[in-house]
Amino acid sequence: MILAELVNFQPTGKCIYNQKFGQLDDDSPLINRFISLIPTLDDYDSGVLPIGKVQFIYSGYDDLLFVACADKTDDVIPIVQAIENMKVNFAQKYFTLIKEGKDDPALFRPFRDDVDKALASVLQPKITVPTQAEASPSAPERAATSATTTKKEMIKIALIGDSGVGKRTLLTLLFIGKSGTPPKLDDTEMVMKKGPISDKYNALLIIIPNQMIESGKTQFLSNTDLVLLVNSSVFKDVMATRKIYETVKSILPNAHYGVIANKQDEPGAVEVDAIKKVYELPTIGMVAIDLTNYDKLISFIEELIEKS
Repeated sequence: MILAELVNFQPTGKCIYNQKFGQLDDDSPLINRFISLIPTLDDYDSGVLPIGKVQFIYSGYDDLLFVACADKTDDVIPIVQAIENMKVNFAQKYFTLIKEGKDDPALFRPFRDDVDKALASVLQPKITVPTQAEASPSAPERAATSATTTKKEMIKIALIGDSGVGKRTLLTLLFIGKSGTPPKLDDTEMVMKKGPISDKYNALLIIIPNQMIESGKTQFLSNTDLVLLVNSSVFKDVMATRKIYETVKSILPNAHYGVIANKQDEPGAVEVDAIKKVYELPTIGMVAIDLTNYDKLISFIEELIEKS
């Protein structure tokens, strides 16, 4: 993120918060170009607009637009998550001031802490490859390393399905695990959450409704390792998400795929074997509200990820 700015457009047009990173500034032709295109955005709520070698990642909240600049080759997923975190913090602490017309910059200075916190994961230094000597520790060092914690592998998982099929419940189940502590989720259709889901894996989980795929908003799927197609086990829903699978497969031909037949406890649920025949993919029956299904779900995910 290179420029963070909060402007009170009405009634004064006064800049009430400003924080800069890197070399771009307010007078950059790229930023001026993006500002000029704001009225033409198809979706004010969220999106990515590439201009030259920079991509502008934006997300709206009421009359405010939160924008981050990134290199055109950067992964937008962690940046989007950072913006969403900023939005939540700002809404809780400062939106009332905006509505009251207060624009003293001193009132908004503490927002810097929220910006810094949200960007912390995005601005982590890149990992360097160790030299051969560094990569080959002595036997005592190897023993000491094995005795300590093993670093978890990071994977990206997309939960895709229609509204009401249980995608949020499944995400909550994965993060609760055996801890019993549910994650805090924003009240939005698309949700991203990062953290440990098992002893072996950390995960960036993203919930994407079918409607987003149908409307062409597929940029958030980039670099996805595993796609879980979630169904409520109702025949109509099974067939609708089966169509979505074809679209996603064309975008992510190398990803692993699996099907979750959720709500198997409800009357009229289509049997797991029948759903598996529709998709011709590994399929698991699930009742996501039952926490005892955690081990079953994790085993299913690990088998899909580790499948050669």
